[in-house]
Amino acid sequence: MAIVSQYGALILVAAVIGGALLLARLLLRENQVRYERRASLLPADRASCFHALREATGGKLAIHWAVSVGQLLSPRAEGKRPAPPIGRLGSIGVDFVLCDSGSLEPRLAVLLHDGEPTTPEAVRRHQQLVEAFASAQLPLVLLPRADEYSADEVHHAIETASHAKAKAKAA
Repeated sequence: MAIVSQYGALILVAAVIGGALLLARLLLRENQVRYERRASLLPADRASCFHALREATGGKLAIHWAVSVGQLLSPRAEGKRPAPPIGRLGSIGVDFVLCDSGSLEPRLAVLLHDGEPTTPEAVRRHQQLVEAFASAQLPLVLLPRADEYSADEVHHAIETASHAKAKAKAA
């Protein structure tokens, strides 16, 4: 009889531990995050712009999205002075960059914007961005944010920016 009592206590302890483990597993399973694949890498407005860019360039240029200015531009050293750090400008992102398909050399950047900046800080940052791209002789196309984009309008904006770059280079 004593043997049965010893085994009974062991079975009871094992049942309690097993129940606790099962309960913990069920509770953890409820807290697990489930993931699903997104329908598109880009939101609808940016996807529309991406397709318009691809059509406007005839698919001849590689199109990259969400690129930081720090990946595109770097400060130039002047004389014996070392190049200054790019600072906060480097963390600003452009929506698209059109690159040569072979070398991936940036040819043009596209920034979708909501209109003119409203705060003094935003105005200063916007002006600094425009000046940085002009200094690097990398055209920056500012397109108003829209739900849909026309390939013809995007092509015209690209041509205008490219001609402005050619004029600046000639001067």
